[in-house]
Amino acid sequence: MTAAAECGDLVTACLSLISQHTMKSDETSSEIGQRLWSRDVSLWVGEADEQAAIANRLGWLDAPVWFRSQINGLVSWGDEVRAAGFDRAVVLGMGGSSLAAEVLARIFGQGPGGLALTVLDNTHPDAVRAVLESGHLNSTLFLVASKSGTTLEANVFLATFFEALRQKIGADAGKHFVVITDAETPLARRAADEGFRHCFINPGDIGGRYSALTFFGMVPAALLGLDLSSLCDGAETALADAHLFEAGEDNSALNLGLFLGHWAGRGRDKLSVLLSPALTPLSVWIEQLIAESTGKRGVGIVPVADARVPLDAYGTDRLFVAVGLASDADLTQRCQAIKAAGHPVHYHSLTSTESLVGEFFRWEFATAVAGSLLGINPFDEPDVPVSKNTTTALLQGQLETDTTPWVTLIDEAGIRVDGRRAGSADTGALGLVTERFSDRSTTG
Repeated sequence: MTAAAECGDLVTACLSLISQHTMKSDETSSEIGQRLWSRDVSLWVGEADEQAAIANRLGWLDAPVWFRSQINGLVSWGDEVRAAGFDRAVVLGMGGSSLAAEVLARIFGQGPGGLALTVLDNTHPDAVRAVLESGHLNSTLFLVASKSGTTLEANVFLATFFEALRQKIGADAGKHFVVITDAETPLARRAADEGFRHCFINPGDIGGRYSALTFFGMVPAALLGLDLSSLCDGAETALADAHLFEAGEDNSALNLGLFLGHWAGRGRDKLSVLLSPALTPLSVWIEQLIAESTGKRGVGIVPVADARVPLDAYGTDRLFVAVGLASDADLTQRCQAIKAAGHPVHYHSLTSTESLVGEFFRWEFATAVAGSLLGINPFDEPDVPVSKNTTTALLQGQLETDTTPWVTLIDEAGIRVDGRRAGSADTGALGLVTERFSDRSTTG
């Protein structure tokens, strides 16, 4: 079951949708893909300065080729790390800078001779304390991941663990730290000034959430002891497939993008991602890529953690994408049942988990295509600065906190809403939710 088999009239409908934004009326779906490969920034709406910024965010299109060129150096570096006595690695980062590492660690685990690797992307004191009190600081390598080099959480982590190691081993503390960042960032300068073990300079034309096939994903893979050449094979296969434009050929990345953009543009904007059990950790990476890339200008696709609910419980705002291992008959049957119930389903089969890395590229390509159809820029993040500023203020104690106690406002018909009573500082959105749930509970 392939994406091509599911397309039908979908391409024609997509062409109608995209023509409202960026496409010539006589353009074919193949030409959409070809324009993307030619880096035609007019595929996406935006003013001249916005499109200029997009032009500097398309380096991910070459990431599989770039990845191949880095393998020998990464393998040698990983051997040096192990020879230095490190047996554990902790990735310190947030969002796109750390999610690929988490996916690889959870799906593949520790390879032969590899380091045990965990990701710290939570500033809760208990999470930080667990690393500090692990008893393994002397043999732990900390990988600080931040494209901008200014990510607050990553720098707070760095300061915390650097000081802990400085107190234990003195001037050699820097040898326990590795940095992944762009050129000439504050983090890169600190790595040089304080004698960090290594500083990996990532390509500057690749945004954080599109960086899985760069140092942000592949340095952790090297530390895990994974077969980088085999991983790259999967990425190169996805790259080649995304160049298929002849009739009858299955360009699954392009077709996935057309599928997402078409249905989201028609109100089916809640995306359930169905995965074979062995691939489940991939969902967190897909969720961040889709939500942050498309959620802007009042539109977007909302990834939904999918539970096995009765088919008649799904609304008409739902669409489904499945990525399954070829051996997973249960997932195939579930997709058939969902389709029979009248919901759109896109299914893609992988021969093995080794093909997983190709999914990074396929979803990135598809997200770029979907963004074009939806009339948004999938490479910016207009709300991220607001979130970062709020986080900074919270961590510095600059925001007032409401001490009004939380109580249960509604607990009926299987619905529970906790919050503050009306009149507290937090009544806006919660008040609206409470009102709507109250209406539902009284009307049945």
